[in-house]
Amino acid sequence: MTTVPAEAALPLPEELRPWIDGARLLSFDDEPSGTFTHVPEAATKVVVRVERNGRRDALVVGPRTRASYRTGKRLAACVQLRLAPGTARLLLGVPAVELVGRALPLGDLPAATARHLAGSLWEMEPEQIVAHLADVLPHRLTAGSRTERLLSTRPHTHHALDDAIEQAELLARLMAWPGPA
Repeated sequence: MTTVPAEAALPLPEELRPWIDGARLLSFDDEPSGTFTHVPEAATKVVVRVERNGRRDALVVGPRTRASYRTGKRLAACVQLRLAPGTARLLLGVPAVELVGRALPLGDLPAATARHLAGSLWEMEPEQIVAHLADVLPHRLTAGSRTERLLSTRPHTHHALDDAIEQAELLARLMAWPGPA
């Protein structure tokens, strides 16, 4: 038998859309029975779990290339935050490719944002997490740390010479960029 949680999408404020693609709350009313199936998925997720005994943890779950089957834990709730493509390095300090097939404590990751979130998310009630992120993320990830400054300021004309100049400027910006804060 497979454990099937109740699942609900959490409303995602517009200010989180640059970094988070979706949020959902899994609730477990019954004791776990049998196995819990994790299907392959390309996204990286931040996961906050609350066990029935009150123990909490915050993890990063990298993209999964294979299904996995685990014995059900005694979870009461689980919030899954699906990161937008290209944001793992900015938020976590690690590119998504280094997280493939792995689950790590959020606080073990190198980015200051990841460590800050690890310290705050695990204390919250699952229903408060998205609102907290909407308050915190836009301020922690200032315009200077975002990748928008890598974008071209030139119009893309589809003329070979203009496009070559645009690409050279983009490469120069990328080479000068210090990386995420």
